[in-house]
Amino acid sequence: MAINRYTIKEKEQLRRQCGSWLKYQREQIKRPENKNKVMTQRNVADALGNVTDSYISIIEKGIPALPEERWGEYADVIEVPRNEFARRMLFWLKPDIYDDLFGDREEYEKIYHEELRERA
Repeated sequence: MAINRYTIKEKEQLRRQCGSWLKYQREQIKRPENKNKVMTQRNVADALGNVTDSYISIIEKGIPALPEERWGEYADVIEVPRNEFARRMLFWLKPDIYDDLFGDREEYEKIYHEELRERA
């Protein structure tokens, strides 16, 4: 049986951080048909198929976690290397597994907060 080292509240906070990052990454992509506009939630939904822009919206709010089976294609849509994307998803959505694999949560947390400061 796996040890659950994170409270429900902590996991909810991590999901919100994940959603915020996904939204930020999407907004860095220019739309193919108009390079002056950013990629919309509808563009992501269309690229993924079988999802709606409302679903992308709630993913970006961190309400449900992005399912693992969609990580690769989502990474491709928002133009993030799959290995980086998977590591970030583990960090936010599967923190116990991340800790077991990498064990450098504090260092990665610093990187995330530095990225937030750069965005502001």
